[in-house]
Amino acid sequence: MEVSVARTVDPVRHEERRRSILDAATRLLRERGVQGLTIHDVLGEAGISKGALYHYFSGKDELLAALIARRLDAWSDAVTDTIAAVASPSERLVVLVRTLTSAKSQDLALLVSALPTLHSDDGAALQARLRIAGRERFVPLLTQVITDGAQTGVFAAPSPASAARVVMSLLQEMAEAVARGLREIRDGRGDADVLHADALAYAAAVPAVLDAPATGEDFLRPGDLDAWIRAAHQLGTISSKEQG
Repeated sequence: MEVSVARTVDPVRHEERRRSILDAATRLLRERGVQGLTIHDVLGEAGISKGALYHYFSGKDELLAALIARRLDAWSDAVTDTIAAVASPSERLVVLVRTLTSAKSQDLALLVSALPTLHSDDGAALQARLRIAGRERFVPLLTQVITDGAQTGVFAAPSPASAARVVMSLLQEMAEAVARGLREIRDGRGDADVLHADALAYAAAVPAVLDAPATGEDFLRPGDLDAWIRAAHQLGTISSKEQG
């Protein structure tokens, strides 16, 4: 009588291999952008077989989602560490939102180059997953900050958890509006002034929700948005040269 033995998976080795695949994909993304990334290239960079890669990721979209989720984790850690050193709830909210509406220079190429994929018809499911991932990471942080502000009378928020969800929705809607504007700028059709005005209107709605002593300019620094616009212009220039 044969006895089948269940195959066990070493969780440490599994995570190490998954991380090495993501590291390889990140290096390629910084060199080539999302459109230039292929599964074949990732296999070569990571030194693995196609079967091994599909054990961790079902395809390019899931790999891209994992890469952006990794950056969300990094931003969440950065926000947590930063706001812990700020005493005032109103200042903590400003710092938190600024961090969410900013991007490290190393992330600009990844995120801007991902725009065509994320905001295409095929990328709708991926974008929805990332919206959920963002809410899972940042709504609890927003809730805590708003709770502290409500308890000290700085914010008017009878339900801090509800207010946090509304603020997060505003920030995600702002991100999508900015993404649309950046795509148009990348394609040579956009207007940076319109993009600034739209983004600032969303940012101004955040303190309005909480009756907070702040303005849209406090939450959205023009320099942060300018960095995204420059990245979009650069991506458009690179794309034009490649097509030419």
